[in-house]
Amino acid sequence: MRTTPKAPAFSLVELITAMAIFSILIIMITAVLNNVASVHESARAKADTFQQARNAFETIKRRLAQTTLQTYWDYDYPDNDPTKPPEAYVRQSDLHFVTGRARSLLEGKLLNAETTSHAVFFQSPAGFVDDEELRGLVELLNVTGFFVEYSDGREYSPEFTRGSGRPVRPRLIEAVQSAEKNEVYLSTSDAEPDFRWIEKLLLPDDGGPSNKHVLATNVLALVLRPKLAPDTPLPQNTSTATGLPEFAYDSRAWEVSDERKSRLSRNQLPPVVEVIMVAIDEVSATRLEAQGQDITPAAMGIDALFAAADDNSLDRDLRTLEDRLIELKANFRIFRDHVFLTNSRWSPDN
Repeated sequence: MRTTPKAPAFSLVELITAMAIFSILIIMITAVLNNVASVHESARAKADTFQQARNAFETIKRRLAQTTLQTYWDYDYPDNDPTKPPEAYVRQSDLHFVTGRARSLLEGKLLNAETTSHAVFFQSPAGFVDDEELRGLVELLNVTGFFVEYSDGREYSPEFTRGSGRPVRPRLIEAVQSAEKNEVYLSTSDAEPDFRWIEKLLLPDDGGPSNKHVLATNVLALVLRPKLAPDTPLPQNTSTATGLPEFAYDSRAWEVSDERKSRLSRNQLPPVVEVIMVAIDEVSATRLEAQGQDITPAAMGIDALFAAADDNSLDRDLRTLEDRLIELKANFRIFRDHVFLTNSRWSPDN
């Protein structure tokens, strides 16, 4: 009797083993793919989280680059008396550029809010107007300012949402005044510095809408450091790396002070402004709020930082703030760049 040879086949044990190995491979591949997807989503979420802050940072840079003083040369009369013979030619301007400690510049100009780090106010040809018939005049000058404000934000919310108990959050504020209301000309180069134009920008008394709006939330600090460009002629006896000794810069300080730094800034823009902005994400802000963590400038130690403008002090202050945010396990980002003021015609001479 002939027997038919058995065809080769896998045993049940071999099939079970193969299926087990295949299942393990599928699980491993799925885990890797899920991890890659999670990393991608996390990176995209972080990018989206700081998109508002990034856009705000670019707005500051763009506006600053357009700053102008429309400087001209004119006679310098003794004691500002035009009946006397002129002594020399000097730079003159009817406009004003000022940056420095926000608490000093904004004293008495904020309602139910506090500020920290630095602020800047200037004029630029943004062409923003209220009158429809003037919309085509794109070179009209607007008073503009940037600063960080700590408040409950009800000023920027619809009236029906303005309830009590709103959390205090830091916000980057942009203030822009329409060209028709520009009052910087109330103070001329022949008078003492007058900051009424900043007060009118922040506290309009015409009953109209506010000139302020929020550029980004959860911005903890704004640092502005005027500097000289690398190829800028240095003033004599300059001892600092920046060529400009302080964060504060006032194009009209010369009117009340004869200090060398005031004469240097007389009616001229700094060639460069270094802009630094520190922001945290909404998730971190919400978590810190839920934990009862105070993130006001005093609690975060920001008020004690950014007083000295030299490189070592600035880097040390930034590291101090970074360490504090790391300690709080906050997701943060530091934006930092240099803005070249295209209308600056810096000269070490008066």
